Amino acid sequence: MPTFLDFLFPFGRQAYQRDFHFSGFRHETRLEPNISQGLQLPQIQRSGRDIRMCYNLKSVEPSNSQPDWPWSIRQTAVYHSFDVQTKTSTWIIVKGSQLMKRRIESATGPGGLRAFRDFSNNSKSLAASLSIHLMIADWCAENWRWYISFLEESLQDKTRRTLAVNVESPQSPVQEKPFLAPTLTISSTQHQKPTFRSRTSSFLQKYSSFASSHKPKIPDHPGIPPGPPSLTNEMALNPTDFQFVDLQRIQLFEDKSNEMLLILELNVNVLSELKEYYQSVTTSEHWPDEPEIECRTDIAHFKNRLTSITKDLEMQQSRTKTLLRVIADRKSLVRDQNSSLLLSS
Repeated sequence: MPTFLDFLFPFGRQAYQRDFHFSGFRHETRLEPNISQGLQLPQIQRSGRDIRMCYNLKSVEPSNSQPDWPWSIRQTAVYHSFDVQTKTSTWIIVKGSQLMKRRIESATGPGGLRAFRDFSNNSKSLAASLSIHLMIADWCAENWRWYISFLEESLQDKTRRTLAVNVESPQSPVQEKPFLAPTLTISSTQHQKPTFRSRTSSFLQKYSSFASSHKPKIPDHPGIPPGPPSLTNEMALNPTDFQFVDLQRIQLFEDKSNEMLLILELNVNVLSELKEYYQSVTTSEHWPDEPEIECRTDIAHFKNRLTSITKDLEMQQSRTKTLLRVIADRKSLVRDQNSSLLLSS
């Protein structure tokens, strides 16, 4: 299919990614005899009645290319055709590593499952093709859970201290005047007489001194217990604790999360179109009767598996959306605290 070239262009060594987020599903159905069928080449087992499709999927894989970022998003482009008369399948799978090749060779080799290497009739050949599709679909749903967990932990490590910043309570605008003990003074203009203080004044002075020395310490925020000493000392901040590189790192988390959300959505769309296409083509009036009857169980299993994978990807989408909301809140908090500390310094 000429449209398969669209899925090949994003590959190759690039300084910056081009069309990496391009994704889609293309298909051609040539089943109707003498009208829409393709070129007949009996020498290479092509009857002209076949289905052809191409698509691409993406997944996240462990990577050692970046020392501070142990994950990398990779893509796989797939072309597949299935001849309904000669039971011939053609696969072209493009990937930047040998992972998919090793998996397919292992599954279709002598020690692999029978479902991948049984081509005795049309129905078995179709079932083998569906199994390869499911293998690629399983790959696109791998590792997203651990990648999201990595982003969540990295965000917490970078912004957890912002939640423990000590905020000084503002002073009351009305200052209480200190209590003055009453003093009784008797004076005379003619004769000097001693000054007398009441016993109440002496008692109040002694009590005030005792109370101030035994005054309990009240936390700045009543009702909130103080944190442990180690946490309090660690979270004691100064204007140099928050730097612009912190905001850059948080922005990186947000960019990666937005990218992940888009890729998860694209994968869901591609798998949904793949399932709908097989649903429509196997129920069409031009589909051969033999594969439809004998492979009914395999087709139902194929659709159920794709539905399960799609639901898992949608669940990871929900996690990513929650992570994006947390990132936005933490980024705003770090920005505001950074501005406050700089202004107070």
